[in-house]
Amino acid sequence: MLDKYWYSNNKKILNYLLSPISLIFKVAMQINKSKKQKNSYTSKLPIIVVGNISVGGTGKTPIVLNIANFLHSQGNHPAIITRGYGGKSDIYPLVISDKNNPMQTGDEPFMMFNELKALNIPICVGSKRIESVKYLEKNHPQVNVII
Repeated sequence: MLDKYWYSNNKKILNYLLSPISLIFKVAMQINKSKKQKNSYTSKLPIIVVGNISVGGTGKTPIVLNIANFLHSQGNHPAIITRGYGGKSDIYPLVISDKNNPMQTGDEPFMMFNELKALNIPICVGSKRIESVKYLEKNHPQVNVII
């Protein structure tokens, strides 16, 4: 109901009453953004982000596989970073190998590993993406693009 009033062309008293809340929210978001930028990390490698605001069933995994296959076919050496939803491991970041199983890596990362195994594309699982990027940069020097 509030959104109807907030976005209407006909400004009503409620719009003016809610304006201070908007200003407070804007300032809070700018402070949050500044903190994140202060602690940010810039990778030496190009990163392709595949995602959206929806979770589950939106086709991100097939897109990642297609991008990885395409980049490899063009002579690149891609790597994939994923959070590994559903998996539990004692070590993160974890680059998937034949020694792992879906319980450790999550089912989708393990499926991607099996799909791309012949291409030797590293798939790194970890909840902290920046740590995964740093790990790949340090331990997989052949990688020249991260998905």
